[in-house]
Amino acid sequence: MHASPDALLVALVLAPGTFSRNRHFHLFEQGALKRARRRAGELRGIVRDLTEPWQNAGGRPLPGPDEVEEREIGGEIHLEYRMLALDFRRRAVLSKLEAAAVHYALAQAGRRVLSDDDRRQVESALLDLDPSRSV
Repeated sequence: MHASPDALLVALVLAPGTFSRNRHFHLFEQGALKRARRRAGELRGIVRDLTEPWQNAGGRPLPGPDEVEEREIGGEIHLEYRMLALDFRRRAVLSKLEAAAVHYALAQAGRRVLSDDDRRQVESALLDLDPSRSV
């Protein structure tokens, strides 16, 4: 099976158990695919931060980030979110496809309305996982 790094990244963001390392070891032998796997983990962490409750030091649940800001700069998406009660800030620079995958996952979690452009980017990338397509 052929997989592009972009296709694998999107698949592992949206359905991380789909391509287990033990069963699909050949997908993780190439450097570009290893990087895609690692980056997908980072993107899932962002999705988790934006969808799951946080806890303060006393274990009290907090509703999630107070502020989320996203800007496009030079063809990249700059994402920043803050949790003021924890004095926490996280910044990430995402490619357009990475941002689309994050947006798709947030839409699946009911936290965002998915744009047609994001849907097209994600679906186009996932088509590269289809073994019947010629490369």
